[in-house]
Amino acid sequence: MLRKLFTKLIRSKKINHNINNIPQEDNSISKDLEENERILHEKLRLSSDLRIRMFLIGSEGKAPVSAMIAFIDGMCSSIYVNRDIIGPLMHKTVNPKGKIEDFVKESLVACDAQVIPEMDKCINSVMEGGSVLFIDGYSAAIVIDSKGYPKRSVEQPSNEVVMRGPNASFTEHLRTNTALVRRYIKDNKLAFEKAEIGRRTKTIINIVYIEGIANNKLIDRVRKRLSSINTDAILDSGYIEQYIEDRPFSIFATLGNTQKPDVFAAKLLEGRVGILVDGSPIALTAPFLFQESFQNAEDYYTKPFYATFVRIIRYLAFLATIITPAAFVALTVFHQELIPTSLLFSMAKAGSGVPFNSFHETVLLLSVFELLKEAGIHMPKSMGQTISIVGALVMGETCVSAGLISAPIVIVVAFTAVTGYVVNPLHEQGTLLRWGLLIVTGFMGVFGLILGLIVVLIHLVSITSFGFPYLSPYADFEPGDIKDSFLRMPLWYMVRRPSGMSDGNRVRVDTPVPPSEGE
Repeated sequence: MLRKLFTKLIRSKKINHNINNIPQEDNSISKDLEENERILHEKLRLSSDLRIRMFLIGSEGKAPVSAMIAFIDGMCSSIYVNRDIIGPLMHKTVNPKGKIEDFVKESLVACDAQVIPEMDKCINSVMEGGSVLFIDGYSAAIVIDSKGYPKRSVEQPSNEVVMRGPNASFTEHLRTNTALVRRYIKDNKLAFEKAEIGRRTKTIINIVYIEGIANNKLIDRVRKRLSSINTDAILDSGYIEQYIEDRPFSIFATLGNTQKPDVFAAKLLEGRVGILVDGSPIALTAPFLFQESFQNAEDYYTKPFYATFVRIIRYLAFLATIITPAAFVALTVFHQELIPTSLLFSMAKAGSGVPFNSFHETVLLLSVFELLKEAGIHMPKSMGQTISIVGALVMGETCVSAGLISAPIVIVVAFTAVTGYVVNPLHEQGTLLRWGLLIVTGFMGVFGLILGLIVVLIHLVSITSFGFPYLSPYADFEPGDIKDSFLRMPLWYMVRRPSGMSDGNRVRVDTPVPPSEGE
């Protein structure tokens, strides 16, 4: 056994040694323009949208110098290339013996132009939407930012709808998203760290935080987890979330996500770290606590009394959506003695002639509801109203009239469906918990319901998000953080940022008392 292991180790060393001895392909840029053109055609031979334009730049008292610009049609603005790059250069002069850096300073009007000596970096820039300028006689190229691919304009958020407050949402364009964040935080300490993830997609991401407010350990932890991602493709921020979350097998999210720049900015000002992904309209924030699911952007734009009332409603609605079906089954199947007599007779009368018991009815109707919900989401908008009418009115009324299901179970499922959308960030988790508690209760009655709730609570207590207890501020009980939990105290009363997130700079309100009447 040891001999076989030793033989494998020797073979692996030989393989690594042979790999290191393989000659590396020359990655430098040639001074010969035709050679650079040949390399581009060879490396991008599968790209039918590659555009290469040859033109001449005037020379100081000598023959014009040949130049070449390469870009991807559709990713690059051809109008910008013709008007601001090729056009001006054809009337410029170039010194073939001078430095290419001097040529960039004197002859280019582009805002973002870099001198790159490696061919692979030039090709990557072309694939990202830039244009690369090659000049005959120079062993380096000029990469010019000329991105011009189609992008969506800023619209209202589809998921986080508010009646009062900003109505802008992130788009799929990274630079648009960073600009939206800077509109809210005009601070030179606002940091955008660039990183590239994905061997094939080469997706650009930004780690966003406010220096001096965000905890340095938290920033390092986010950097470390992002740098550990080794995959071919990152197509959305949801990919990032699944790679760096604390508990990948938990149904609860340990990374926050939002469509709204104002919400993203508010979390940065609390000391959190954000992640923006090019191509994704959803931004991520870390850490993410359980109580954040019950908070809404509108809570901070209205009076604290109503905001507190609505938050309590959200907590009760979440409990109702996961418990109501299971509690109904437990009472009607196992513990009918707990139901008041008059209500029990009324339910028995409504359910007479139904061939199923309450458990089977609930499972059947919840399954139909999930099917209708999925159909409504993925069907064309023009048919969405038809699905609602057929599902809610025709099927429900017909099934009750035919005696397949009882009227009380229709009320229970309808109430469960409505309360399930009150806390939208926990909609998926609420659905899974609802089914889990229902199945356990169907076999064990009210004892199964209580046992299931205890298991969920133990699981919540055990979760951490980037080192922070998931049930903060309840688990570690920070009295100062209770001001923004199920309560929403006045803004002037929330003097300090959440504990542990800010790195030394916890004070955010210097005048905790508002002016008196008449001042």
